Amino acid sequence: VARYVIYRSLEGGTFEPIGTQLADVHRYSDFIGRSGAKAEYKIAASDWQYRQSPLSSAASAATRELDDGELLTMLQDAAFQYYWEGGDTHSGMTYENLPGDDRIVATGASGFGINALVVGTDRHFITREQGLDRLDKIVTFLEHAQRYHGAWSHYMNGDTGQTMPVFGMLDNGGDLVETSFLMQGLLAARQYFNGPSGRERQLYRRITQLWESVEWDWYRDNPQSN
Repeated sequence: VARYVIYRSLEGGTFEPIGTQLADVHRYSDFIGRSGAKAEYKIAASDWQYRQSPLSSAASAATRELDDGELLTMLQDAAFQYYWEGGDTHSGMTYENLPGDDRIVATGASGFGINALVVGTDRHFITREQGLDRLDKIVTFLEHAQRYHGAWSHYMNGDTGQTMPVFGMLDNGGDLVETSFLMQGLLAARQYFNGPSGRERQLYRRITQLWESVEWDWYRDNPQSN
């Protein structure tokens, strides 16, 4: 299977193809643009020669007006799922893009993903244990990843933690902007997952160690510069 082809029928009409999705992505979002609409969906598997399987059985859905709270929840859930499902299986870090090179995880994007982890846990999109599992995986990866006076590079290999100079051969050192985004996410998560359990206390200490080991002042031109 190379992809899935999504077919839609509106108000009992003919099923027409409306989009495709990668074989290993198990979500597809459809926008109709009005309330009170009824739709049915079927999917077909497609191989690399674009040959399609028979259509699946139908799944149905209908749109309705949402109040402000429901709209916010839907938006937050969709934004959270982008990072939750876009996490590297080995490191927990966020992929640079989907679809794309699944070796590349992005340091700054992972900071955004960690902040999304806090929101997803607080809104009960995932359990607290699931949030801790992902955070523990990320912290373990960062503790062993390649660093430059404490700072991480812009891009890393999600399996090895080694720098990937995606922008060119000189893109091979610490990146303060990306490290700052990452650290903001880690510090927010440190304060949120700050319960009395031994696991959360240990994560608090480990994130603090990562934070304190970034040699921010080493990157100054001189002691008086910013």
